[in-house]
Amino acid sequence: MAKGESMDIGFIGLGRMGTGMAASLQRAGNTLTVYNRTPGKDEDLVRAGAKRASRIAEACSGDAIITMLADDSALESVVYGEDGFLASLSEATLHISSSTISTELSERLARDHARRSAFCIRDRIWTAGRCRCRPIVDRHGGRSGCDRKGNAPTRGIGSKSIRRI
Repeated sequence: MAKGESMDIGFIGLGRMGTGMAASLQRAGNTLTVYNRTPGKDEDLVRAGAKRASRIAEACSGDAIITMLADDSALESVVYGEDGFLASLSEATLHISSSTISTELSERLARDHARRSAFCIRDRIWTAGRCRCRPIVDRHGGRSGCDRKGNAPTRGIGSKSIRRI
């Protein structure tokens, strides 16, 4: 993927932080498909050109999926639930998890993505009210939107938001 190239991104989780991240990605020229379990939170993004997904899977067929969810339960339902995306995740699709989750779930995601030869980037992990101050980046098998050095595409969310450590 060439630097500055736009991507087809699915964005799941449109709370305050997720909406801001998605809007930044959209302003940077990326194509967005958005999903939120609470109806109406996607209105501004859809008016600005995003596609509204009626199901989780509809947001997961592009170059990347970004999840920005409140906790383990919310992320588990999106990844592993009845309409969860992991079972159908393409090797070419990158999952960037920016959700607030436990270390245990973060490690489970890494293992399960690796089994599918998919890539998962787990951003900062917040546990017990404190931050482990470095993002954790997992590069497991398959192809992805990462460059040869393993750097994730960050057009629209800043080069320091997601980085290889």
